[in-house]
Amino acid sequence: MNRERSSTKLVKKILAMFHKQGIPYAILRDYQFLFDRTSTVGKDLDVVVQRADFLHIHALLKQEGFFRQSISPFSNHAGYGTYLPEEEKLLRFHFHIGGISGGHVIYLPASTLFARKKMVGSQKLGFWSVISDEDTLVTMLIHGGLDKQGLLREKIIDQLQVLRKKARKHKLDLNYVETNLTMLLGKDLAQQFLKFFFDGAFEDISNYTVKKRRAFLMAQPQRLFIALYVRMCSAIWHGLRRLRSAPLISFIGMDGAGKTTATNALISLLQKNNIRSALIYTGRGRKNILPIQFFGKRYKRMEEKIDNQQKEVSDDPFATVSWKRSLMYTFAAPVFACDLLLRYFMHIFPKRHADIVVITDRYSSDLLVMKHVPEWFRMFLYTFFPRPTQVIYLYNKPSVLYQRKPNHPHGDLERQQLVFHCILPIIHPHKIKSITKKRTAQAVAEICFKTILQYGETSSHILRRG
Repeated sequence: MNRERSSTKLVKKILAMFHKQGIPYAILRDYQFLFDRTSTVGKDLDVVVQRADFLHIHALLKQEGFFRQSISPFSNHAGYGTYLPEEEKLLRFHFHIGGISGGHVIYLPASTLFARKKMVGSQKLGFWSVISDEDTLVTMLIHGGLDKQGLLREKIIDQLQVLRKKARKHKLDLNYVETNLTMLLGKDLAQQFLKFFFDGAFEDISNYTVKKRRAFLMAQPQRLFIALYVRMCSAIWHGLRRLRSAPLISFIGMDGAGKTTATNALISLLQKNNIRSALIYTGRGRKNILPIQFFGKRYKRMEEKIDNQQKEVSDDPFATVSWKRSLMYTFAAPVFACDLLLRYFMHIFPKRHADIVVITDRYSSDLLVMKHVPEWFRMFLYTFFPRPTQVIYLYNKPSVLYQRKPNHPHGDLERQQLVFHCILPIIHPHKIKSITKKRTAQAVAEICFKTILQYGETSSHILRRG
């Protein structure tokens, strides 16, 4: 027997709270998971609620650990999300406030939907409010469900087939459907859509997308003015949102601590949950813009030759460093800093202002761990960089990290550990001990999703609707 998923339990808990506290609601679609354990909660659960109940709903969801994902305040929609680590899933509610809208105009009021809503479920599993079959058909014909090619999605076609069978068995109130379609689109287009529906020519409906939108807005002139007003105000609102940077989450730590593994796992999980994100390497060792590697490799070869001649191990933290070498590294530090700033403004800054979460493997903290450079100068260069929204420090004992990187220069990890202990009070990171890949990935995901959801309370584009 399949165990009930935590996401299903949480949805049922929220809906039960609505019922207990007298908050009417109606789920629009994709509610099979409520009574079928083989089905899963989708990326969004669309629910119609009354405007008068919204503040109450907001308080209940915040109480259960949800973060509001504000869409445009001029629309009739609001979203909430929370991360469920046991399923590695972002659970989201999408509320249609006051009714179902098209072109920013409510065409099926909540009061109408609630008057006809039906209950699904069983005595054992409970009962849940969903919109009626007739209202489902109206929303499908009005709203549609087009894919990127402008054709009806397969899931929508399957639902229309089910409703068509019910209509043939006289299990639908077709007078109600025709009356609403006529009121919304006009008599000719309403009859045309119903003909397509009865003939099973569902794809033909997608050919009328533009005509349908025009008919809907022109059926009542005030709809056009409302739509234009909402679009204009929302465009301004979205534009102002772009002035704010999306989260920048940086991973730091000693070599071998698992930064690359953790960032790759995180970016995969974010994309799986439809979060707009990008992974960028920002260390000093590669992917430079300036020709640092070209000159750096030549200098390193020369440095190694001198060390061999003098039988000096340059990676020994207790070795005496010549003033010439210290001067060379000090002169090189601003070049590294300049290269990193260029990478920030060319690759990171544009993405953050396009509402894309940026994950970096290393970042400006790399300047703080440079060898042979005075501490005051490293701190000075560090002050030029924008601070990350969240810094995650991965660590473990040097003895463990040497096992992961057996060819790493002896003594260097101890040096890195001492440097990080000095700079951590400045950076204030989340500290995660990287024991196993799975446990590290789980801990990282919980911190990062919370950071992203907190940002989402004042931004709308990071979480894409599935």
